[in-house]
Amino acid sequence: MALAFAFTAGMLSAPMDSGTESAASYFLELSVSAFNRDSGIGIGWEASSFIAYIPLMVVVIAAIIAGRLWRVLTRRR
Repeated sequence: MALAFAFTAGMLSAPMDSGTESAASYFLELSVSAFNRDSGIGIGWEASSFIAYIPLMVVVIAAIIAGRLWRVLTRRR
């Protein structure tokens, strides 16, 4: 996940440094696009397969487990 965010930040700096309006590339089969317009800046990821959603599911499951553990640990005090 950290590598994906670092790549995306680099993609965002590409249109800002070159003066173009947008840039597009691929990172591990994810389509990454970045734009720099007068109205603002932004990034976008597009997943074309189910495999791209696995990191998102891992983060959600980890958050659910951590929330449950937090409740159990705080009740014992």
